[in-house]
Amino acid sequence: MAHVEGCSRSGGRPFALVWSPIPLISWLMPFIGHIGVCSSTGRTFDFAGPFTVNEDRLLFGKATRYLQLNPAQATRPSRRGAAPAAADANASTLGRRDGLGSGSDIQREDVEAGMGLLSGIDDGAAGMAAPPSNAAGAAKMRWMGGQPGPHVEVWAGSGGAGDAAGAAAAAATGPAAAAHSWDNRLAFAATAYRLLNYNLMTNNCHCFVAHFLNQLGYRGGGWDMVNLAALMFVRGRYSSSAGLAYTWLPWLLLVALGSYFGGLLFLFSYAAVCAPLLTWFLLYTWCCWRDLSL
Repeated sequence: MAHVEGCSRSGGRPFALVWSPIPLISWLMPFIGHIGVCSSTGRTFDFAGPFTVNEDRLLFGKATRYLQLNPAQATRPSRRGAAPAAADANASTLGRRDGLGSGSDIQREDVEAGMGLLSGIDDGAAGMAAPPSNAAGAAKMRWMGGQPGPHVEVWAGSGGAGDAAGAAAAAATGPAAAAHSWDNRLAFAATAYRLLNYNLMTNNCHCFVAHFLNQLGYRGGGWDMVNLAALMFVRGRYSSSAGLAYTWLPWLLLVALGSYFGGLLFLFSYAAVCAPLLTWFLLYTWCCWRDLSL
């Protein structure tokens, strides 16, 4: 699979998180901003408002910071990202069950894949080509359920040489399969969040990106608003010198001028505004927020 190098028009990069300042809010607290995630080609996706996920058009302008991610660190690949597709027609349909014919063999539906069907999103719409089929095995995908939390998707072959051939083919198509899985999960996450309302304080752009990373199982999952914002603040790189200035200059001017003219009164007022907001995000994330992941 060919990847587009460099930046997209919105400042995206392949397999990266992107960040841009929010006027007024980021001027007060520069660690709070608008975050999005990029596809394998650098096309940005961001939860921008009620029932809206933008594509290649960040809500607050071109990204000023980015953080490169490694798709190989995803521990929960999508169906065709995990291994070659079977010749069985059941394995080529998003949102289908095991398809073995017996009701006892059917274990669980993939909820997000079902959303993809309802919204007309499939592998063709995502612009992805399926990895080559496994001619040596009769591999069929089975979604393992039974416990709360994200499903673990595994491929079960006919055993022996068929399984070995399937594993070898999966290894051979590793980078392409990882990109395919990344883009599929991103399409599913965008579909899910286009069904949701937006709220800056409870369901925002960070929730969308955290949900995507959890569904992907990136570095084991467990992502939320706080650790995602902290990661970008500490490890995010600036897209340019202009991006660095646009991120920090308004805050520096506000603090410098406010301290000069307002003295302690300004500092107390500044703390009175920032502390409750910071406390809210910490308490809500750790005590109330729950990801959409099953």
